[in-house]
Amino acid sequence: MDTVKFKPGQTIIRQGDEGDSFYVIGAGTCDISIRGKGSVMKASRGVAFGELALMFHQPRAATVTAEGDVVAWKVDDVTFKRILMNNWKPPVNTKTKASESFLMKVLSENILFKELEPADRLVPLKLTPTPALAPAPVLAPAPALALTLARALSPTS
Repeated sequence: MDTVKFKPGQTIIRQGDEGDSFYVIGAGTCDISIRGKGSVMKASRGVAFGELALMFHQPRAATVTAEGDVVAWKVDDVTFKRILMNNWKPPVNTKTKASESFLMKVLSENILFKELEPADRLVPLKLTPTPALAPAPVLAPAPALALTLARALSPTS
């Protein structure tokens, strides 16, 4: 992290520019504005900005301008991405966790499962293909079947 200083009125990031840094304000106040909307927020100590352009490879979404003397910490894009990748954790799906917990409870009550070593319990099951079913009999077309039934039921035969 590098410490950077900005003078009143100095643009820190400009909407539409390519993102190359992430900032955290250490002292001072900044104005955050969006074209067509004007000023949307005042940012001061502890507020971070610039992450969206780095994370999503998109142009800057807003312009940030120093309102007075501003001191900020600046992180370059490579360091920012390295920090994210080193601290990333896959999302936890609570439904999956609940299913796993239920399955483990049921299996732990199974006598055969209890006798397996813990490592053997985690081996994926190999599914065996089901034997091919005998082919279905060929049915007569519907009109021929109807004609056969009609002849069989007619009183004249």
